Amino acid sequence: MKLPEIIKISATIVLLTALFQPTSLYGDAVVSSSITATATVLPPDVPENLIDDFDHIQGQNYWGGVIEKMDDHGSIEMNYDSEHAKVGDYCLALDYDVSGPDDWAGVFFTLTGDESGVDITTYTYLSFQVKGSTDNIPVKIELENRSLDADRRKSLLYINDYLDGGVTDEYQQVKIPLEAFANLDSFENVDVISFVFEEAYAEVNDFPKDAILYIDELMFTDDPKDILRIDHFGDKWGRNALGGNNGAMGGASEYYDESEYVSYPNSMRIEYDVEGSWGGVWMLFGGGGDGGDEQEVDLSDYNYLSFYIKASSAGENPENIRLELVDETDTRDEVVEDITTNWNEYVIPLNDFDGLDKTSIKQFNIMFDEWNVSNKEGIVFIDEVQFRVSE
Repeated sequence: MKLPEIIKISATIVLLTALFQPTSLYGDAVVSSSITATATVLPPDVPENLIDDFDHIQGQNYWGGVIEKMDDHGSIEMNYDSEHAKVGDYCLALDYDVSGPDDWAGVFFTLTGDESGVDITTYTYLSFQVKGSTDNIPVKIELENRSLDADRRKSLLYINDYLDGGVTDEYQQVKIPLEAFANLDSFENVDVISFVFEEAYAEVNDFPKDAILYIDELMFTDDPKDILRIDHFGDKWGRNALGGNNGAMGGASEYYDESEYVSYPNSMRIEYDVEGSWGGVWMLFGGGGDGGDEQEVDLSDYNYLSFYIKASSAGENPENIRLELVDETDTRDEVVEDITTNWNEYVIPLNDFDGLDKTSIKQFNIMFDEWNVSNKEGIVFIDEVQFRVSE
């Protein structure tokens, strides 16, 4: 990505509804406001992957776009803060209040000054520094492109999907693989990054509905790929780290458990009863507009599937389960054996899923079959489910 040439200019930037109408689970926000910004020639040492460090033009970022707030359904104040900067002179302080029922508010960054979008296919991660005025600030992160398909134009996940333990009062770097925004149908025309706070999400997780989030060093990077999470269950929300919904089928049910986990709360608790039957849980990738539509993801660069599992007790231990990966044409499976009542990690080569097309994976299932389990009723806990490049 080549930075746009910015000459010295004093201008009023007017962002109209026709240019951008961000959506959320709770409806549309109508944005029509203006910012006056004085732009200067960018310093020569600004790296081209840096979107904003908030040290220059207030209201405009290094890529030529603007920063705007969405506050029709909640309250948010956006300030350039010198006291809490991670690097340089300023950071962005987002003082939000979503205390009312179904409130939400946020900010968005456009990446260009026009409607073309930006090709970010040479990058691998979205990265930023973040801290809060308190712990566990509930942040939804959205990436949007210029797709003509309304259901594939936006992809979302939550900060706890990639920040274990959540936001604290100390700065932490968040690095999100671009593949995690699995609902986007293209990374060649990306034009918006959003940070959103939702009352419903905060309520479910007992996260603060009124606090301040500080952001610094927002950028894309081309770091080597490593881990792509399906879910680490860092919140109790229905969507996983690839944007799709989780759910149960057949003789199984799933819950979020605060008491059992590997490193950070929570895990997924699965209760099954497959006497004369079967059961399982599913995790969709992408999610479409509402989380319920699986989308094919190209995972060619990843070679392993890993997860942790333990049984609740010996009498509730299935000992064996069956894993399924669904691609464009079929469902591929692999049996996992020797489950115990202690946390154990399993690392499975994707090549073990015979015939799997890694360019079109869209769903992951954990199956309990009467013919395969030792106890027909039982309880297991699952945690840290992810794809990996190396073992």
